[in-house]
Amino acid sequence: MKHITHNGLHLLLPALVLFTFLFGQIAEAADFAVIVNAGNDYQAAETEMKTTVKRLFLKEAGSWPNNIDAEPIDRAQGSAEQQAFMSQVLNLDAAALARHWMAVKQKTGQTAPREVSAGSIVLKLIGSKKGAFAVVDTASLGGLPGNARILFQFSAP
Repeated sequence: MKHITHNGLHLLLPALVLFTFLFGQIAEAADFAVIVNAGNDYQAAETEMKTTVKRLFLKEAGSWPNNIDAEPIDRAQGSAEQQAFMSQVLNLDAAALARHWMAVKQKTGQTAPREVSAGSIVLKLIGSKKGAFAVVDTASLGGLPGNARILFQFSAP
């Protein structure tokens, strides 16, 4: 076995710093998924799915393209799921989303989707309503019940 000499150490140190930086960034990213009822057979390209989910969540549309009434479920305010969904799917921050819901309430009388914090309740609601959808943290998901499926996945820092 060769020993690293003082001269070889100057080459190894930058490589270790780069490795730590690259894989440290990857480890910090969390994975999320938008899940739907398994009876909802909507499929499209990922960009189109994200646009559809955004429009349904913001109540700019009331039904999926396959004519199933949408049932958006929000996650608890400030949760990792909600933050990731707002930034990566809705492309809104909390203030812009609050302004949106105030405008919708004044214009149509509709309110923001119901907030649900417990993942088990989210899964129960998804399974019981054909048009339901919500974002989940895939790391804490475990496995999906047979009455739910992943529509698309995304990562957030």
